[in-house]
Amino acid sequence: MSDVTAISAGTFHNLALKADGPVIAWGYDAVELTAVPAAAMSDVTAVAAGLHSLALKADGSVIAWGDNSYGQATVPAAAMSDVTAISAGGGHSLAIRSQPAPAPVFGATSPPALATVSEPYSYTFTASENPTFTVGSGTLPDGLTLSPEGVLSGTPTREDDFTFTAVATGSTRTTAETAPITIKADEVPVFVEDSPPASTSKGVAYAYTFQAVGNSVSYSVTAGTLPAGLKRPEFVGDS
Repeated sequence: MSDVTAISAGTFHNLALKADGPVIAWGYDAVELTAVPAAAMSDVTAVAAGLHSLALKADGSVIAWGDNSYGQATVPAAAMSDVTAISAGGGHSLAIRSQPAPAPVFGATSPPALATVSEPYSYTFTASENPTFTVGSGTLPDGLTLSPEGVLSGTPTREDDFTFTAVATGSTRTTAETAPITIKADEVPVFVEDSPPASTSKGVAYAYTFQAVGNSVSYSVTAGTLPAGLKRPEFVGDS
């Protein structure tokens, strides 16, 4: 026999682990101590022998066979994942589990709730544990995508309200999910006329109503100063 990486001696039998993963067993076989199950013929990283046999798989699960007079060969659910070490006694078994990594925690900010059709949009989700990001439920705005790094970007192509959740998945498959996020995609408003009359006289009533085509259009002054006596939103008053 060659390429053996680990061995264990039980009360009546022996176990050897080969480099390519299978377990070899020999000795007294009154309770099928040497009847290695198929699940222990590959991807095994450690073995332990007592009155029964244990094999630790690469995925962190435990395989047991042989004498089960005291339940030592009945693997509990808690030993079916994240196990890093095993030991077999005469009538009992031991397993050490790793401490699972904490679930990701999303950052405090949220993506902008408004987007404009035909204009670039970008937001980056952040979360602890260096996770991978995916869309959980709902639908992203048409034209936007979410990258595994958490970048929500693209150019919206259609007006509507879009609701979705983002999921962050950590290295040990722990996950976190945002509350539902709604992004409203609107067309850019288009003014019907170019501008109000360019001149007026002091003391003469002046009125002009801006008109624009679009959903939920509002008006504001973003630069400069209105003439004294005029007010928003329609630019009416005495000049």
